[in-house]
Amino acid sequence: MNTLNYRKMKQEVLFILLNEYADWEGAYIASSLNAGVMPGSEVKYTPKVVAPTLDAVSSIGGFHTLPNYSFQTMPADYAALILIGGMQWNSPEAE
Repeated sequence: MNTLNYRKMKQEVLFILLNEYADWEGAYIASSLNAGVMPGSEVKYTPKVVAPTLDAVSSIGGFHTLPNYSFQTMPADYAALILIGGMQWNSPEAE
């Protein structure tokens, strides 16, 4: 791959969501990553959602989110991994 093209590619930041996730926790950082970390800056990252399966996950607030990846299909290469809080981190699916 051409080095110049690699630099211009957006790196993925993965947000791990379980059912009953805290929907407010990732909102600010995801919007900042998607629009550029600083206003007017180059957009270097793209947020993606990872969940146990590709089925929708539900938040504490009632939002339903379709993940981009499951635990089995998530990429091995990413810029960051963000664990969003919630009510299921002590459940078997979190293991």
